[in-house]
Amino acid sequence: MAASSKTWTAGDLSGYPTTVGVVRAPETIVCVDCGGTCHLLVHPETDFSPGDPVAYRCADCIDRWDLVMPEDECDGRGDTPPGP
Repeated sequence: MAASSKTWTAGDLSGYPTTVGVVRAPETIVCVDCGGTCHLLVHPETDFSPGDPVAYRCADCIDRWDLVMPEDECDGRGDTPPGP
């Protein structure tokens, strides 16, 4: 099969999204080890793309937590299954 010789222009892609979703990381999270407060290690207004790593440091036990930004915005429910 021959390779395509089509030249793509911006007009050809008008029906497709041209930007990747931007996600904001929470400024603080709860430390899994000690229950303390972990703070974001970058400026809180930094935008991340889904799949980007985000680092936090616990103010109490000094543990570092590296999380991966989710594909979709979190609804705040965590991993708790829906109730009855």
